[in-house]
Amino acid sequence: MTAPTPYFHFRGEARAALTYYADVFGCGVQLHTFDEFGRTDGPADAVAHGFLVDGPVALFAADVAGDEPAFRSQGHLGVTLIRLAVSRANALGCKRFFAQVQMQNVPLFRKLGWQLLEETGVHGRPHARMQAELSWYPPCHDPVSGFVTRSKVLP
Repeated sequence: MTAPTPYFHFRGEARAALTYYADVFGCGVQLHTFDEFGRTDGPADAVAHGFLVDGPVALFAADVAGDEPAFRSQGHLGVTLIRLAVSRANALGCKRFFAQVQMQNVPLFRKLGWQLLEETGVHGRPHARMQAELSWYPPCHDPVSGFVTRSKVLP
């Protein structure tokens, strides 16, 4: 049985997101632009469809056009991807793990053992540069088989 594959919709950030996860998981990324798909409802270089190639996880993403809603995680998928990314990097010998996080997500990352380093901006939007506490994330040597999570949450 094949597991479901998440498909994220971003506001102009699909390329950066997929490239980031390809780096984290040590795999390739394939991107197709609006122009390639003959779409005229957004910027020609926007991502119409993209995905990870030969990675330990399957992940699809695209940029939204016009007033289409972007992806907003209301459940645990975001937390799971954060844990998997940091656990995998830990297994590969990572000594420090950083992320640019939207300001509204800072409380979540703090609960997951991240430290706020500085407030920044990305594409004119407020973000925070944060660092993961690697001791919270046991190494994941085989992300295809899964990984162990601990329910460690700050009060």
